[in-house]
Amino acid sequence: MGCNRKTETSLYDWTAICVGLSNGYVRFFTDRGLLLRSDHVSCSAIEEIRLGRSLMAGDQEVAVLSQTDLTCIEGLSLFIALRTAKSQLARGETDLEKIAAYGKLNVEKLKFGSEFCVVDFGVSGPLKPTWFDLHSAAALSAKDSYL
Repeated sequence: MGCNRKTETSLYDWTAICVGLSNGYVRFFTDRGLLLRSDHVSCSAIEEIRLGRSLMAGDQEVAVLSQTDLTCIEGLSLFIALRTAKSQLARGETDLEKIAAYGKLNVEKLKFGSEFCVVDFGVSGPLKPTWFDLHSAAALSAKDSYL
């Protein structure tokens, strides 16, 4: 993950590295390896982490898939929390609980039943079809049908 603000020396102002652990924690590090934040998102191992578009505010999210649930962290709240943590580390604060208290995350959680075995996921929503899709559907549809 990276900030989209460009600087004179780099394409990004700063970068955060996201790591999912087998104990259900997701940890965020600076590019130099300093721990910014550690969040317990699941009681089971983290299977996959994706950064992508979102239906939540901010239009981006980090989606974390574990064996028992899917956790979506809203991107803007995560960015603010990580930026705050980075500035507190720069000031010499070392207690992660104090750092995490300043940056609350907006999180949505979907719990899977025991009968489900999820191996892949994708976040989607009410998306407007492209012109190509509309014309393709119109060309293949019957006369007097509605799209």
